[in-house]
Amino acid sequence: MRQSAPAKDISYRLHDIDATTLLFRVKKGAPGPEQPGPRADIYTFLQSHPRSNMNDLWVNIPSIGFPGVEGYEKARKIVARMVDRGILETCGELPLEVVDARYERVDTCDLCGASTKNHPVLFWKHNTPMARCTGCGIIYANPRWKSEYLFGRYTPDYWEHYTELIKHTAIDPAANQRFYHAPLSFLEAARQTGRILDVGCASGEFLSAASARNWEVYGLEPSPIGSALAERVPGATIYTGTLDTAPWPDGWFDAVTLFEVIEHLQSPTAYVEKIARLVRPGGMFALTTPNIRSLAYRLLGTRWDPVGPNDHLYLFSPRTLESLLRDHGFVVHQMHTMATEAETWRRWLRHPALHRLAPALRAATLPVTSRLMLGDAVFLVARRVEE
Repeated sequence: MRQSAPAKDISYRLHDIDATTLLFRVKKGAPGPEQPGPRADIYTFLQSHPRSNMNDLWVNIPSIGFPGVEGYEKARKIVARMVDRGILETCGELPLEVVDARYERVDTCDLCGASTKNHPVLFWKHNTPMARCTGCGIIYANPRWKSEYLFGRYTPDYWEHYTELIKHTAIDPAANQRFYHAPLSFLEAARQTGRILDVGCASGEFLSAASARNWEVYGLEPSPIGSALAERVPGATIYTGTLDTAPWPDGWFDAVTLFEVIEHLQSPTAYVEKIARLVRPGGMFALTTPNIRSLAYRLLGTRWDPVGPNDHLYLFSPRTLESLLRDHGFVVHQMHTMATEAETWRRWLRHPALHRLAPALRAATLPVTSRLMLGDAVFLVARRVEE
């Protein structure tokens, strides 16, 4: 149990976190509220029950025990105001997974196996702490949402929104080919059997582009809704599930792709290990993922959209990605980063009057971001070492 934290960290957990981890007590010498009501009841309860958490107050004090999630939020705001006014103070905290059953704690680093006990928390966002491994440098959520809650967010509304976002590249064959031309060109060198697998294939837009270039296309998608959409791709074989239960034999594919997926996985190492078995010796593995070394992250910090710990459990850099693949029998064939978008500069400039400068800033920094691999996302192609 941690007894202190930076003021900004405490403020976040007090005012913004859904399941408040902090413990409370009456501040020495603080007068009680003059009027009866929730504040007076909290003051009285904490005098006899110091070091109580938010759940203790919510459950045991009838006047603040408003029902449901909205009730908890109302109760939390009352307590936060009392802390801000110097009536209550924080005096420690409970582990997040104790106060919120959606979370689980990770005891060892997935990439290097180091104990997570002393890994520093860099920041909190979306109610979740992000830590850095002192062994390999990976940034990861800990504690994090359990798998059932992560997969539970892929609702019909999500897929409706997703298909709207990608409709211009998914529906128009020419646009789809342009969008996926680069990764498919790199993977052509691996073609022998002609079989390619897209893990996390969503609605099958990459499979459609690969099929048009005469690949024998396979897709894996854990969401039944996404899987049904992908099955519309002519000639595609789609498996609904995860790599843990995938039916293909070792060495079955010339190439496997993992686009914008690895950051969502509870064990990137386990997935890369399975992919290494599925790719034949000399075959290719391609992936994309947000780049935590990016200029965008340096400009926006936690305001950068890919920093979303309840969705992106891991934040990779080119170095941590290359290390992960090397440990599983891959040699990097090609790696670069995508350019920082003009929208990033607009958000950094903040004031609308300055937004017109964004395209010029993007153009001016493009050579540096490309050379130093500071772009928004990493694109990597690796070859499985010949046996």
